[in-house]
Amino acid sequence: MEKLKMGAGARIEKAILDIQGSKMSAVVKDKIDEGVKMTKKRAQSVAGRTRNKAENLMFKIKLMIYNSIATLLTFVLIVALSLFFYGTFYYAFMPMQVHEQPVNFQFQPCFNEPGVCSFPNASIELNRKIKLMAGQPYSISLRLEVPESTVNQNLGMFMTCLNLEMQEWI
Repeated sequence: MEKLKMGAGARIEKAILDIQGSKMSAVVKDKIDEGVKMTKKRAQSVAGRTRNKAENLMFKIKLMIYNSIATLLTFVLIVALSLFFYGTFYYAFMPMQVHEQPVNFQFQPCFNEPGVCSFPNASIELNRKIKLMAGQPYSISLRLEVPESTVNQNLGMFMTCLNLEMQEWI
């Protein structure tokens, strides 16, 4: 029962003491001592290799984590830069899609007779925020709302004229 409670090292030492106390030959004692030393050496070697493998594995895991973080941060940087450049390009070069402004027609009255002596005329100035790009196709439409009356209906269809002029902003 006492042998079960002792550790392996204690049992080996007890066996060595028993052998030293007995009349065993010196050769057998040397062989046992040599075996014990060899076993200790192998155990230390296994422990050292295990420690080296564990350290190597931890280094590889750490390197893999660093590479993953670097890859993720690079991806996030590329996405952020692409969104920034897209927004900058869009804001700088793409025109606004719809411009709506009221058109107030003016005309010259006749001095000799009642009525209108000139064609209705209107000018619109776009503000500085609205930039029309050269070479870009645009669609311009004018919607006139005139009162429904028999006089207007009898006039029938009419034609409008559009004149675009460029003005340099100071």
